[in-house]
Amino acid sequence: MDERQGRRSSLRFLVLVVAALVAGVGVLGYLAARPTNRSAQTRIVMTPVPGTSPVGLPGKLRDAATVLRLRLAALDKRVQVTVLNNTLVITAPEELGPQVKQLASPGQLEMRPVLGVTTAPGGCTVAAPTSGALDEASTACSPDGVITYALGPARLTGGSVSSAEATDAGSNRQIVIRLTALGRRLFTQLTRELSTKPAPINEVAVVLDGIALSAPQVRGVIVGDTQISGDFTSEQARALAVTIRYGGLPLAFAISEGGQP
Repeated sequence: MDERQGRRSSLRFLVLVVAALVAGVGVLGYLAARPTNRSAQTRIVMTPVPGTSPVGLPGKLRDAATVLRLRLAALDKRVQVTVLNNTLVITAPEELGPQVKQLASPGQLEMRPVLGVTTAPGGCTVAAPTSGALDEASTACSPDGVITYALGPARLTGGSVSSAEATDAGSNRQIVIRLTALGRRLFTQLTRELSTKPAPINEVAVVLDGIALSAPQVRGVIVGDTQISGDFTSEQARALAVTIRYGGLPLAFAISEGGQP
């Protein structure tokens, strides 16, 4: 091959390289310019307030995450809660930010008698629950938003619960609730009133932040501690027990928005 042929071969090779680079830049430019379907996300960071004891902190953070997942699943399945470096991080679609922050606040657990039930898919939402004072009538939604409960005044609050534990005996899963001395007296009185009534007004709703976590029927007078039975998965039973045990959240948190995840 003479010198001129070599130069022509080198020139052709250089032209091919430049063409490939230009094509690659064009592809990258096209990919960069393509819109994505990923909706904007908001990131909410929950940090235990200063002075929180480090004793048992990892377990309490896990329990708090369980409570929040239970609350937020009723709002939108896309909301995620993770434990990260002694904080809780909630990731949700940006438009749900205000509702997520509302539901992430500490809540008051209440036990209220059911006065009536209406069913309508999508007819009840947790975004703006109608929750009255403890001594007033109120309404609450089922976690899936299908059922709206009309409720009487609160007869017990989270302060009446000393502990709650999920038990698993095959397919029969239960939440055993241990009450304080005052709580046992109040609950005995409530079940005595409800046990003679027909369904659904013989139900007692366990309510948190406008959501009726459970509404079991009362079939007899209960003296002492109580239990809730239902068609729960193991995770659902544990989540409900954690929620009842702590009422709201087991820790006090400072809430901030962390921007885009």
